[in-house]
Amino acid sequence: AWETVRNAAEFFPERVEVSVERLPTNGGRPAGHNWLLEKYDHSAAEYIAIGDDDLIFVPPDWLRKMVNTARAFTRSACVGARAVNREWPHRIHGAAFHITEFSDDTIRLSNHHEMDDHGQFDVLDMADHVNGCLHIYERKALEAVGHFDIRFSPAQFVDVEHHLRLRLAGYDVIFNGLIRVEHLRGMVNRSRERVGNSLGNAYKLIHKYLPEEVRRELTRRGEERIAWLSGESGH
Repeated sequence: AWETVRNAAEFFPERVEVSVERLPTNGGRPAGHNWLLEKYDHSAAEYIAIGDDDLIFVPPDWLRKMVNTARAFTRSACVGARAVNREWPHRIHGAAFHITEFSDDTIRLSNHHEMDDHGQFDVLDMADHVNGCLHIYERKALEAVGHFDIRFSPAQFVDVEHHLRLRLAGYDVIFNGLIRVEHLRGMVNRSRERVGNSLGNAYKLIHKYLPEEVRRELTRRGEERIAWLSGESGH
């Protein structure tokens, strides 16, 4: 696999600088993201793209569409795509997620996992969270709210927390379901250990924020979303 990744770098055009690196240990997604964000100079970038290494299909125009989507929303900090599995018929495992409950001991998100993809998510939407396999971030917004929280290693809830942080800071997270990516989902593992880590990360998340403040902000932003969907807002 390592040789395949190294060889893949040769297929990029000369104008695109490619760096392929291998860490001595797997530090998890948040630490890996932060390391790359700190190691390289992104000060001239308007947007920063972050994608998983187990994406098996990405449309050739994905970046242009994501950037155009971000520019269409004045408060956009993050844009994500519709993620499906690799088999046919495709099944949804990532769309526009909304936090439906946030209390002292529970966080619940709308669940689109394992739904047959009939085109029902071929939409643009303002979300609380978009599946984390491929995003672009507005660089200034990313710098304003900070990097990814390494306490959510190896991966579970790290993007949910980061997107919530963006939302609480006044930014929008945008779902573009017209961009479809196929994702191998290499991190999916229902072992007791993995489930335990996921539950632990969910518990960390709900205790990182004051529930009443989260609920108040989500309600306010939800009303803005409804106004936007109904055409009553110029958002």
